[in-house]
Amino acid sequence: MRIKTQNKAGGVLVLVMVLVLVLGGLGVGLMKLGDGTAVEVSSAVNDASAFWAAEAGIEHVKAIGQIMRKPYGYSPAFDAYSSHLLGLNVFTGTTVRGTYYVSVVGDPNNYMHGLKDFDITSRGVVNAGGVSFTNTITMHAKIQSFGSYMHATAWEQDRNNQNLFFVTGDIIDGPVYVNDQLNIQNSPRFLQLVSSAASSVNYSSANSSVFEGQPVPLKLNATPISGQFTGDHITDIKTAALGNGTGGLSLTNDWYFVFKTNSFTYQQGATTLTNTVLLSNTNGGLIYVNGNATVRGVVNGKVTLAAQKSIFITNDLVYASAQNPNPWSGSFTNSVVDDYIGLVASNSVILTMSNAVNIHAAIMVTSGAPSGLEGFSAFYNDKNFGHPNINLYGSLSQYRRGLIWSSSSVNGFAKNYKFDSRLLNDAPPSFPYSVYVYSGWQRIQ
Repeated sequence: MRIKTQNKAGGVLVLVMVLVLVLGGLGVGLMKLGDGTAVEVSSAVNDASAFWAAEAGIEHVKAIGQIMRKPYGYSPAFDAYSSHLLGLNVFTGTTVRGTYYVSVVGDPNNYMHGLKDFDITSRGVVNAGGVSFTNTITMHAKIQSFGSYMHATAWEQDRNNQNLFFVTGDIIDGPVYVNDQLNIQNSPRFLQLVSSAASSVNYSSANSSVFEGQPVPLKLNATPISGQFTGDHITDIKTAALGNGTGGLSLTNDWYFVFKTNSFTYQQGATTLTNTVLLSNTNGGLIYVNGNATVRGVVNGKVTLAAQKSIFITNDLVYASAQNPNPWSGSFTNSVVDDYIGLVASNSVILTMSNAVNIHAAIMVTSGAPSGLEGFSAFYNDKNFGHPNINLYGSLSQYRRGLIWSSSSVNGFAKNYKFDSRLLNDAPPSFPYSVYVYSGWQRIQ
């Protein structure tokens, strides 16, 4: 009995020792597993922190672009802040756990265009325990001008809060972008995307069939653009026209301009001296007038005319390279057109004729007149000339939409607008910029 008891006790002891060894091994394994998991979790946290640092860099450069509304690297004297934002590692910043380094370089595929594209690279870095964790994000940026819209407004009402309507006979062949509610009466036609910051359209004997753009005809609740209309645009063109004291054409009072061949004439009245100037001698094709400007003729070259008050169009204003065939001809193509004119006024751009008129231009009215006509308008109330076309090939942006016809009569003009799609990538000299469009977000580890 004693021997059996001793054997049983020894067996239990061996079993206990085996269990201790097994449990000990499991404990060591669990500890190692826990250490490995902790390392893995720490690595994932640091990697995520590097990613969010890179994302913070992207958001930083986007915010700067939307605030300054100028190309990265733009460097006139009045915009020194943005002049250094072009190159490798042009600025850095920190987050709670990491640092970002942002590079902004020009897109080499777009160096010939007036509207520049940029490639943005943001590198986020986190250093932890002697190990460096890096994440990189890239994005494409494109600066648009106000020439990017066939019709753009902050307000679709006159200063008396009366709605202004698109009506039967109006054809808008180009992108529309309004900060206000659109007013549609009967059967106008919109052939491309129409965007409105409002949540609905004001229809009068009309419906949504007037919007014919494909694949998306109408976009409501769009981002407002009202803050993009500012008097600074005129000041910027004035500064660029002066060329910081190195030339350019800056005129006082009111002037009359006639464009022809590759030059233009300007004078203050019928009996005053006529001056003739080559476009190439106007400091990059920039003209500033601190009063009113009157214009007509054939543009052969690139020019922007800015008036501190109003611009009056007295007859056809067309491109030499877009006359035969004209932009409404079936055989017309943008590739043959190499001329540009920008008309930028603070108060209004006004048509003074009573006949159909052909206008090739990018037009912008930055604010509004204190009295009288404003926006893109026409003198018509004292004339009985029917409803001829404004054949506008180019673009039109106006802070407050002007009045070109009266719904109570047949007087005034119909809109026959065709967008100059070249303006998506190019623009007249120093034509006002609007907003950045960002695309192609990509994460590179």
